Amino acid sequence: MELPKLVDGFVVNDTLIIKAQVQVIRDKSDSLFRCLDCQYRRELVRVYRTNVEKICQHLAEERRKKLGDLFEDSARWSSFCAFWLGVDENVRRRLSEEKTDVILKVIVKELFVEKEVTSTLVMDSLYSGLKALEWHSKTNIAGDKVIDAAESPAPIVCVGNGMFTLVDDVLLLIEKVALEALSLKDEKDPQNRTERQEELIREEEEAWQAKSEQKVNGGAADMEKRAKKKQ
Repeated sequence: MELPKLVDGFVVNDTLIIKAQVQVIRDKSDSLFRCLDCQYRRELVRVYRTNVEKICQHLAEERRKKLGDLFEDSARWSSFCAFWLGVDENVRRRLSEEKTDVILKVIVKELFVEKEVTSTLVMDSLYSGLKALEWHSKTNIAGDKVIDAAESPAPIVCVGNGMFTLVDDVLLLIEKVALEALSLKDEKDPQNRTERQEELIREEEEAWQAKSEQKVNGGAADMEKRAKKKQ
């Protein structure tokens, strides 16, 4: 690849800089992690954002269609309703939740395609989505920075204590999902969505930087306390 064709930031003194990040996964093989360098992530978002959205939308539409087919088939829907209403309330509660590692493994298997550039960005976006969902579950409000209510529908699940839990009764949620068509907003102005993604990336970087500085300052304070005790 010719150097003039490379984006500024990846070439230093006419030398191509390649950054690699390695994540050593031990016991928590199901845990998602931030897998892209911030600058590289910005470049991928600019180029592949639409691809990622289409990949995720395709999976969501596929699942929505199956629920829609069930809802529209009056015989099957009536049978399912009778079954669900006849199940013990405690059993229904258990059936309405699942461990996060089980759900994440299924989603990753569906979305990840080996050797595809977009797959890395999809996994990175999945990480952001999970963090946003965790934040939303903790605060129980639609946040301005992590989840924009004007752009995103209300989550149908909450995350906590290592579990995904449906926020409402299964029958109500199936009906809602079956009747709610998915759509990508702001398609007439894709630049607006790209800018929003870059804004979120900057916010995450600032939060990470603040957290890192807090740890450094905390560690320095602890060392100073220990030094005073020794004196």
